Amino acid sequence: MDNVLATVMHATKCAVKNMMKTPHGALTFRRDMFVDVPINTDRIAIQQSRQQLIDTNLMQHNRKRYNYHYRLNELVMVKVYEPTKMQEKLHGPYPIRELRTNGTIRV
Repeated sequence: MDNVLATVMHATKCAVKNMMKTPHGALTFRRDMFVDVPINTDRIAIQQSRQQLIDTNLMQHNRKRYNYHYRLNELVMVKVYEPTKMQEKLHGPYPIRELRTNGTIRV
């Protein structure tokens, strides 16, 4: 059983991740996991490439959003979360009584 656990641990440390193109074990110990040679990793470049990926994904999601500015006394429908089969998904309309600075409203 110990041999199996050791093999599994070695396999997870040697697994190459997509973003870094380097196994986690090699980044942690700064040595290749298969051949005993030192590895120089540029952690700042890895962090910058991750941040670039995060920024592009954020921009893609923000493009799909649409802005709507609510006004006082405007009528809105309230969504019912997890309705039963025959239950209506929306109820209302309710007038908006308060607008908050973070974009939420009070009906």
